[in-house]
Amino acid sequence: MEPTMEAGVETASGPKSLGAVIQIDESKMRAHLDEVVRATV
Repeated sequence: MEPTMEAGVETASGPKSLGAVIQIDESKMRAHLDEVVRATV
């Protein structure tokens, strides 16, 4: 399935950017990565 639009939403006044939709909690990501590295080693 191919996307029908690039990064935006069509409105009556024209295209509107979605901005930052995804937020990443860096501390949780780092803790998970540390755990994966420990388990691998």
